[in-house]
Amino acid sequence: MKTKPLLIGLSLILLLINGLFAQNKCCLNSTVAPEVMVNLNTGVVGLNQNTIPPTLAISASSDLPNVEYLITKRGTAALNNQGQPDTTGGGGDVVLGTDADGTFIPTNITRYNIDFSVGDTLDLIAIGYDLAIVQQLTDSLLNGYSGSSPCCDLFTLLSIALQQPSLAGFCDTLNNAGIYTGSDVTSFEEVLVVLGVFVDGQLSVESIISIFQLLNTNGTFISADCGGVGANNFIPYGIHPNKRYGYQIGNMVDLCCLGTTVAPELAVGVHGTPIESNQNTPTPVLTVNASADLPNVEYLITKRGTVALDNQGQMDTTGAEVVIGADVDGIFMPMDKSRYGIQLAVGDTFDLVAIGYDLGTLEVLMDSLLNGDNGGQPCCGVFSLIATAANAPFLAGLCDSLNNKGIYTANDFNNLEEALPIFEAFGDGQASVKTIVETLELLNDNGNLISSDCGGLGTVDFLPYGINRAKRYSYIVDHPLVVRTLSDVSLFMLYPNPAKAAAVTVYFTTSKTIDLSIKVFNTLGECVHSQTLGNVLGDFTTTIPIRDFASGMYFIELTDGHNSQAQRLLVD
Repeated sequence: MKTKPLLIGLSLILLLINGLFAQNKCCLNSTVAPEVMVNLNTGVVGLNQNTIPPTLAISASSDLPNVEYLITKRGTAALNNQGQPDTTGGGGDVVLGTDADGTFIPTNITRYNIDFSVGDTLDLIAIGYDLAIVQQLTDSLLNGYSGSSPCCDLFTLLSIALQQPSLAGFCDTLNNAGIYTGSDVTSFEEVLVVLGVFVDGQLSVESIISIFQLLNTNGTFISADCGGVGANNFIPYGIHPNKRYGYQIGNMVDLCCLGTTVAPELAVGVHGTPIESNQNTPTPVLTVNASADLPNVEYLITKRGTVALDNQGQMDTTGAEVVIGADVDGIFMPMDKSRYGIQLAVGDTFDLVAIGYDLGTLEVLMDSLLNGDNGGQPCCGVFSLIATAANAPFLAGLCDSLNNKGIYTANDFNNLEEALPIFEAFGDGQASVKTIVETLELLNDNGNLISSDCGGLGTVDFLPYGINRAKRYSYIVDHPLVVRTLSDVSLFMLYPNPAKAAAVTVYFTTSKTIDLSIKVFNTLGECVHSQTLGNVLGDFTTTIPIRDFASGMYFIELTDGHNSQAQRLLVD
């Protein structure tokens, strides 16, 4: 066994070990570390819910064929064996586990008797490496010989040089953990076991980087017999420790008001092909149906990566993404969904979340609050009490805010899309799924202040709803298809036009049965009204309410989802 060069190398380690810097990749000039798409603040995930797959902003180079994700607990420092914060590599948050694709249930992640609870924040950091090289190195160190001496003897000398006695038992430690050969290392989860022997305590991202650097700067002393190549920089890896995606762990299933209430849940995933901006999305698939106390199930639509703003233009502090619309059946064209001047462009990702509620109960509540009285006093006065209880002064003027948004009676909203102004008023800004849930919680928590004359029951928890924010289905927007004219529709007419009455009549005739709908667009391209006509054959007449339309030009589109005809309408 060639101990003399090895001892010289180990003495060099002593000189280098305190000078390790935050170099985070090896070993080629062309090596590129993977980076996750960093979120502005944090996403939210339920303790027992799968995380949404992270998005890589930068992919790893080809010399890092394996990319996995380190999972750290934010604010919980890795400790050494004396219970003090570990300083290896500068120290950092403790690593509780890894995952091959970043999709996991937080409650299943535990290490060092540390786990996640509601309220904790976890971070994902991508790491690229070459599993085959790690397997070969591990196998050779455990079972190889250099001359006549086992490669395991290297760690006895290393433990002396680094004054870390635990390293002397490197091979036994791995055997005790069930690692006997390289084939027992199948993912970075087992790599953590190998790397863990090099630190006197718990692992952090910083100590993992430090260990890779330690091995790579002393590769000349690890012979081919022991898994090296007789040269430095032989274990490729790449990691950007500051590029992390965070999740706040919370209760993602929000429910009220019965013990038997069940929220509807969508199948989680990303649609297999992009959706053309002028084509209908397919019917969403519910894996869990809503309970009977939630008779209305609709779909909220959020734009991925665009954070909702308050009325001062400040971002929501939790990173809640903006709701750009809702849909009664989840079938719509991406080009039709726009709110706050935010639209879906080619390449954008949008998410659907199912929500169950009782439209009738919500209509009675809002109609009574806006127009009812209790003992001679307007029900609107209840918002002054709620404003005080919630420490939200703006709620005192909620009735005026709703009127300014066009909500005067229950007749002014017939679905969730039309009810979004209610949630905007309660949230004092742009709507997000979070602010919608918070509005429903606020009303239920203050139900004891809302009498039956004002649409309540005089008790808390009277407005049923259910939503699982973790169950989202995603789409990516593609270029629009060329729209063809509806050749089977003729005599498409609008009257009166210009229109001055409360409604305009639409007439047309079809030569065969067609499944049609009508959409009304303003000059900004925003869909301000839609009607589903269903299967139509022959002469057909319907009306479009225009009472609340501002004066100006509109476009009435008749479409089967693929082809369309349009007429201009002037509202005086």
